[in-house]
Amino acid sequence: MSSSDSAGRLLHAATIGPAASAELRSGTVALRVHSVFTSALNIAVGDRGTMIAITGPGGRVYPHAIAVDVPVDFTAYAIDRGAPAILGNDTLSIDATRLSVDLTTAQRRPHRSIPAIANEVSPCLAARLAAIQASRSCDLRIDELIARRSFPAQSWPDMVSWLIGFGRGLTPAGDDFVCGLLAAAHARGARHLLATISTAIESNLQRTSDISASFMRLALRDYWLEPLIDLACAVARFETRDSRFAGRSILESRISNLESSLEQLCAIGHTSGADTASGFVFGLHVIPVHKRAGSPPKERSYI
Repeated sequence: MSSSDSAGRLLHAATIGPAASAELRSGTVALRVHSVFTSALNIAVGDRGTMIAITGPGGRVYPHAIAVDVPVDFTAYAIDRGAPAILGNDTLSIDATRLSVDLTTAQRRPHRSIPAIANEVSPCLAARLAAIQASRSCDLRIDELIARRSFPAQSWPDMVSWLIGFGRGLTPAGDDFVCGLLAAAHARGARHLLATISTAIESNLQRTSDISASFMRLALRDYWLEPLIDLACAVARFETRDSRFAGRSILESRISNLESSLEQLCAIGHTSGADTASGFVFGLHVIPVHKRAGSPPKERSYI
């Protein structure tokens, strides 16, 4: 539970994402408040272009989040942009002690990579995603993209350049799509393509918001939304060829697991999760399987 005193309010962290843990362990870098929203308080980490987010319980799906144990309206604390944050004795103090977060009993969520995926993608996945996107008026519709298997660009770098900054909001649709596409390249073991997309992303980060650029930098460092990893694991387990010979109950169970994982990802934001899923599913359709795909999942860094 949270408590308050004359110095300010004390919140208790329930979980700490793997990227947030890495940033907190990185040493005496300056931490300052970047932005404050009702559901999140974003802290810039030095000049790295990455952030730690203090969120309510629902934020535990983000790799850079410290999710507290109760819902919070962070705007209620009147914390200004640029206010300092200091970590000491397992407590993160923001704007002096106007707001403090006790990290002592928080669960440190482990780092998880995208698993290798060598199998074909079940048509039911794209069909379910298309239905979700249609209900939310998403711009980058998976059914239309798969039908033409291309973008209005002549190369992967041109495609990434076209996507970054495309759309509305703090994390534009194109940026979310690029993160999903990057995850698909990991899953397919496409090392050369990963290097190409990496360079293109880094060259175009100035085209989008600070918050969205931070998300893409995390993806470049192999940090992902938890539901995206869960979806990738479900896809990796769903072998289309074996499903032809599986019993009806087994096949239905596999499809249900696949669709459930997709729906959990699409539940993030209004369209952010769906746009990320669109990039991931599109990437799995157009990126061929490379040699290392199909090997056991393991920790890997962006190349």
